Amino acid sequence: MQRERLASGSRPSADALDERSLRLLAIEQVENRRRLKFHLTAFLLGVIILGGPWLAIEYLNADGWPQRFSDQGKPGDWNPTVLVILIAWALLLAIHAVKIHFRREPTPSEMERALEQLRSG
Repeated sequence: MQRERLASGSRPSADALDERSLRLLAIEQVENRRRLKFHLTAFLLGVIILGGPWLAIEYLNADGWPQRFSDQGKPGDWNPTVLVILIAWALLLAIHAVKIHFRREPTPSEMERALEQLRSG
């Protein structure tokens, strides 16, 4: 009697496994989107925190808007170090966004294969 109860009650049905798998995928997708929003917010704050003072300092040091980007320290030169950091950060953020956007959902045959493996134990 207990064996029958375990066999029928302890293992979820195929539909339940499928629903559970879809739910886990949905949760993962929501978490990925939240992480992307967090990283985007951090990037925008970084642009303000790094870019604003850099812009003001370079403007004052070069006596106006940039004539050229260089780290030579000649009049009119703007040091591009902060720009390089912000561009690299933006590229990393873009890669993260592309990974989330193009993440491939499992095909029905892949889901069936995975469900079969879970059923067989």
